[in-house]
This record gives sequence, structure tokens and C-alpha cells, in this order.
Amino acid sequence: MGPQGPAGPKGDTGPQGPTGPTGLTGEVGPQGATGSTGPAGTNQPPPDVQVFTTSGTWTKPAGAGTVLVHLVAGGGGGGSGRRGAAGTVRCGGGGAGGGAAYHATLQAVLLTSTVPVTVGGGGAGGTAITTDDTNGSAGGPGGPTTFGSYARVGTTTGGGGGTASNGTAGSSGAGTTLGATGGAASTTGAAGTNGNPGVLGAASGGSGGGITAGNAPGNGGAGGTNAAVVSGAGGTVDSTPPTSPADAVANSGFPGGGGGAGAASVTTAAQSGAAGSRYGGGGGGGGAALNGNTSGAGGSGGGGIAVIISYF
Repeated sequence: MGPQGPAGPKGDTGPQGPTGPTGLTGEVGPQGATGSTGPAGTNQPPPDVQVFTTSGTWTKPAGAGTVLVHLVAGGGGGGSGRRGAAGTVRCGGGGAGGGAAYHATLQAVLLTSTVPVTVGGGGAGGTAITTDDTNGSAGGPGGPTTFGSYARVGTTTGGGGGTASNGTAGSSGAGTTLGATGGAASTTGAAGTNGNPGVLGAASGGSGGGITAGNAPGNGGAGGTNAAVVSGAGGTVDSTPPTSPADAVANSGFPGGGGGAGAASVTTAAQSGAAGSRYGGGGGGGGAALNGNTSGAGGSGGGGIAVIISYF
């Protein structure tokens, strides 16, 4: 046999075949162990609220951390109007000031286990004048409200009695927030001043209507208002009497509105001022009168309040 011939050239590679199907997913592994339970929370007790509309004693609750003290002083009483002769100026009574407020949080640990609480009453209105050529009577002061020696709001001034030139406005005592100053009287009544918004100082009373030297009687001024309570309306001459504002919600500590003031008269008895509302609203002044007629008395002030809230 003869010798083998050389190898022929290598043939081309054939095309690649298709990809096979995806394999099956393996089994789910076992669930891990449950984590440990955290410590149980403690139940937070609700705040302890003690409200005083008359004087009493506060008792510190066990476990208290902080104590919010909210105080409002009593409002002053409005002054009464002057009674005088025709041809002279006769002024109405001044509007009373609104009670000041104290509002602060204290550390419970610094307070004694019991604390005396004094709540200021509203001032009496000035008495009506039944004697000719006589100035009006000043309204009584609104009493201070105190929380022992830790917190205090001072005495509120009543409105001055009407004279032949004016009827001075009452003002509030010291506090973290002052109450409003009353309306000052002349021959026309002036509106009381609005109180601060929310739970702060109370509004004041309007001043009584006076009579000009030309014998023209004036209307009474409206009382002041605040965010919580509307004001009292002033009286109109020989017609609609003044009104007291609505009271604040009982035990709320909201400050009161001011009483509307009485109108003057040259034909009959002058109108009396309306009372201020709780808590701490100033009373309205009374109207002036011609000799022979009774002048208007001042309206009384709204009583104060103390709200003591303990947190744990």
C-alpha cells in the first residue's frame, strides 16, 4: 500500500444550540426565631385638676412632676354717675378694670404638700346718687387671687364716680398678664377695653353716659370683650338698658367680658351699669342724672378663679 496522504482542512463549527429551560426554585428555608419582647410601658395617669371659685386649700397629688397655676383676679365695680343741675357738665361713672391673670408652670418638688388658695371676689358697683349736686360713688375693688406665696394677681381698681369733669377708669392689678383698663367717662360713655386673647387677662367695663352743659344726655359705652366671651352692650338714652356679657364656661378659667354702661337721662332716673361676667370681668359705669332724678349705679365685677393642674 502506498503512503497516507495529508489531512484535509478542518470543517466549520456548527451553530450553537438553544438555551435550556430555567431550573426550579429551591425550597423556602425555615423561619428564624422570634425576637425578644420589649419592656412593658407604664400607664401615664391623667392630669389632676383642682378648680377654686371660692377660697380653699390645694393638696399636692402624689407623684406630681410639674404644676400649672392659672389665676384670675376679681373684676372691679363700675362707678356711679353724677347728679347735677341743668346747664352744668355731669359725667357718668368710670368703667372698672378687668382682673389680671397669672399663668405659669412650677416644679412640684418646690411646693409644699398643701397650699392655701384665695380667690378674689368681684367689686361692688358704686351706689346711685339721690342727692342734688353730688358726684358719683367709686366702684369697689376686685379682690386679689393667690396661690400661697408662690403666685399672686393683685387688686383690680373700680371705676371712679362721675364728676363735673370726668369719671376715671379703673385698672387691673399686677400679674403675668394685665387685665384691661376700663372706659373713662366724660359727657359721653366710652367703651371698655378688650382683654387679652385666650386664657389671660379679663376685659373691662364701659363708662356711663354723661350730660353736656347744653343738657344733652349720652349713651353708655359697651363693655370690652375677649376671645372667649363677648362684651355687654351699652345702654341707650331713655330706652334700651345695658347688658352683661355671657359668663365664661364654668370652671374653665377663661377671663370674663366687661359689663355695658348705663345711659344718662334728663327726664327720669339714669340707667345703672351692668355687671361684668366671670371670671374677672369689670363692671360698667352708671349714667349721670339731672337734679331731682337718681343717677345710675355702677355694675359689679365678676369674681375670680384659680385652676391648678398637676402633671405626672
